[in-house]
Amino acid sequence: IHVCWSAMDGVHILPGQAESMRTELLLLAAASASARGKTVISDTVEPPGAGREAFKLVAHGLEKCGVHIGDYTEGIVLSGGSEFKGCELDSGGNPDVACAFALTGLTAAGETVINGCSGDVYPVGDVLRIIGELSEKIIV
Repeated sequence: IHVCWSAMDGVHILPGQAESMRTELLLLAAASASARGKTVISDTVEPPGAGREAFKLVAHGLEKCGVHIGDYTEGIVLSGGSEFKGCELDSGGNPDVACAFALTGLTAAGETVINGCSGDVYPVGDVLRIIGELSEKIIV
């Protein structure tokens, strides 16, 4: 895997793709907040593997940070590309949601506080420590 920086553009995640993703869908939603344009996440008949409630928490948290979230009959649309702000978010006790919010906080202006999940819960603790080493912005 080779990764390098470039501007990100919105994508369309199809129902079959969304259905096969668990935590990844939450992280993609958080990352798409920084992408130019719109990211469409098409809903599936069954909730995504991480659970519909976790996805709702991430969508609500992104909206609270200033990301425009729009519904449409087949899913949601995230309009990214503009600067959004750090704020206080609630992970609902879900470590995967906390990781998605941490990713959001890396690119948000100001401080993001994530409540409802301890930094010592696996995988959150390890992920946040590594991100903290990369960015020096996360304190666990």
